[in-house]
Amino acid sequence: MWVSAKYADRPAELFGFDFTYSYNANPIACAVGIAVLDEIEKRGLCENPVTRGADLRAGLERLKERYPIVGDVRGKGLLLAVELVADQDSKAPLPLDFMATSRIRAHGLNNGIMLYARPSAGARFGQWFMVAPPLTITPDEIYNILERTEATVSAVCEEAQKSELL
Repeated sequence: MWVSAKYADRPAELFGFDFTYSYNANPIACAVGIAVLDEIEKRGLCENPVTRGADLRAGLERLKERYPIVGDVRGKGLLLAVELVADQDSKAPLPLDFMATSRIRAHGLNNGIMLYARPSAGARFGQWFMVAPPLTITPDEIYNILERTEATVSAVCEEAQKSELL
């Protein structure tokens, strides 16, 4: 910001007058930014989420058909969330004391996948987990994620059924 010397001289004398930061127009930072943009373009990282995201969503939607605990699949591209419910039609939530999201995380780790899962606002707005792979994901990796996620959802669904929650 430009100011007259009348306002800038005194602060500059007292403690210095910092009018910019070291990263503003820094040639190295600019070169890195351009290199990142070049890599994104070269690797098709704007297109990959569209195609791989459609594959991932289709796989998660199949889980909804197979497991009554899956209420909905939401999101776009490679950032998707899966809602966990007690009833698919009404979207009634699972009881909080069942700790569905904790079970998803634990079974996920047992199946070799880390899933971000939590109840929203103390479960007032449901319980869900996210699937958000990197932009560079391949079709084989999508298949692997879906396989591990299905094993995880299957285990939690089985526990819910044994607890007579479904």
